[in-house]
Amino acid sequence: MKRKLAMVLASALVLSALSACGGSAGDSTADTGGSAEGDSPKITWRAQSVETSGTERQNCVEHFAQLVSDATDGNFTIEVFSAGTLYGQEDLIEAVSNRVTECAFTSNDYHSGIEPMLKLAAFRSSDLWNDYELDEAFLAMYEPLVKEAYDAMGLVYVGNVLDLPGECFMSNVKIETVDDFQGVLIRSGGLGQELYSALGASVVSMPMGDVYSAAKLGTIDAFEVGGYADNYGNALHEVCKYVIEPTPHSTSGVEVGNLVVNAEAYNELPEEYKQVLADCCKENRAYTFDHLTEAAAEAREVILSGGVECITLSDEDFNTIKAIAAETLQNYWGQSELTDEFLTLYTQFLNDNGYSDVAAKIQK
Repeated sequence: MKRKLAMVLASALVLSALSACGGSAGDSTADTGGSAEGDSPKITWRAQSVETSGTERQNCVEHFAQLVSDATDGNFTIEVFSAGTLYGQEDLIEAVSNRVTECAFTSNDYHSGIEPMLKLAAFRSSDLWNDYELDEAFLAMYEPLVKEAYDAMGLVYVGNVLDLPGECFMSNVKIETVDDFQGVLIRSGGLGQELYSALGASVVSMPMGDVYSAAKLGTIDAFEVGGYADNYGNALHEVCKYVIEPTPHSTSGVEVGNLVVNAEAYNELPEEYKQVLADCCKENRAYTFDHLTEAAAEAREVILSGGVECITLSDEDFNTIKAIAAETLQNYWGQSELTDEFLTLYTQFLNDNGYSDVAAKIQK
């Protein structure tokens, strides 16, 4: 049924595009016929984002598309649609495989049902740093595993375009110690669900767009869905009383916005455009981390000045939380060959960068 749906969507989008530009069934998204010999071809791709419209994260995805256009003098255009515009996130792999869009931006944890290692490659509750250079160093170590996972799904993983400087935890329940998480109803995702469950909380999944009403109605007590800038942009400060710092789950950089491409579409690209995509991924990660770090600081100031109270966890409680988070990763040994490879690299990275206590909780 999903395959049929994806193919129907693909046909509809192609027909719509052809109608809009007066094309015929023989036209292609790559147009080289009208250019002088040696000129770069004009190529237009469609992409669905992992982010919702109007958020700072979505603005950063669109910034990536602009970088690609600038680097090719406007010859390579990526039209970005916000999350859920063209297909559901659960249909992304099939949609890109069937070329409903030539590419998409996704988060690894959405596809951990296919390959559990991808949940580990999205963000880890046991990370203790918030440093772009460390993010880049660890990404370079595990990125080949991510590529291998998407290769097995029939897609080309090009790179990550968003490095987010952590998230923030907002609550309507006063949480001052580790024990205060007991019984709290928390919206979280990925490994955060396992951490908060281990802390005694009840965990729910829901899209970011539903969090405002859920918090307002009391359907959830607390949530961790984005950084200060995005939470402010979604007015989530209006429906919470407290911010808990440091963030219990996603303390360090969050690498989402992975660019995955239809294999046929990727193979059609000139080599220079493939390199542009790779280069712009790295450039956009750096831009995103700096931009959102600054935006988060500004948003935090506004949120706290508006009456939301900041509660700071003690070092002892925070370290306890991170130790529990590390212990939850023990369950991933043996889940797949890639999870074992990832955890081996992760513990090596932790040991090499002064986090041996956390590494010891994860090692077999």
